[in-house]
Amino acid sequence: MSKRASYFFVLDVFIASAILVLTLVIIFSSRINTPPPESSFLLAESYMNFLATTELRDTSGSAKQYLVNRNNPIITDSSMTLLQVIAFLKTEYPDDLPAPAEPYFTRKYVENMTKGLIPNQYSINYSIYDYSATNPAFFYYKVYMRPENDEDRRNSKESSHLVLSAKRITFYRNGRDIVGPMVTEVTIWS
Repeated sequence: MSKRASYFFVLDVFIASAILVLTLVIIFSSRINTPPPESSFLLAESYMNFLATTELRDTSGSAKQYLVNRNNPIITDSSMTLLQVIAFLKTEYPDDLPAPAEPYFTRKYVENMTKGLIPNQYSINYSIYDYSATNPAFFYYKVYMRPENDEDRRNSKESSHLVLSAKRITFYRNGRDIVGPMVTEVTIWS
């Protein structure tokens, strides 16, 4: 074999190995990481457990500062859980909180809590069904939804293969009164 032929043979081997390595890098780097199905089954229940066990005093941020403001507190008992706080805000202030709160305070409050806990690939619906004795009629509060468009949410929920739901009975104390029962439901789907 001549020197020229061996030179082209070696050059062909290098080009072929470069193409092979580049193809393998592209294949393995474009793999989509999806969470294991077991974690999806636990997502709704773990989110509900977080809301039911975390007290308001254990949180931080401007929303908490507004709720427990020393001059004009909206919530006087900082030992309320986040589940109770959301139920309180939606039943005592069904339209919205008084000024200087920003519009849609309760929805934004739930949205901020949800951002770090539920990945964006999942849609969520947070609702409260109020059966309490103080309300003669049944009330249904849509607290937070992702996506916010009703049509998009309905279509994605109907086409989903997995819909998870967690429910909790919620009570809270308002002065000397105990308000409830309310059923808080979180529905998550992908």
